[in-house]
Amino acid sequence: MGLSLFLPAAADKAVVDAARAALDDSPFLDSVHADVRNVLDAVPALATLSVAVGW
Repeated sequence: MGLSLFLPAAADKAVVDAARAALDDSPFLDSVHADVRNVLDAVPALATLSVAVGW
């Protein structure tokens, strides 16, 4: 299982830098982790899976 994020091929450096800064933000990563954990917990068959978020 995985998650892929893609920027448009024509994205300029400012857009790439802003996206990288957002992905490096600990509160953002914590939020993604919590949201994924909530989805897994909502599906009993998936509740035993673990979650790791990073890039």
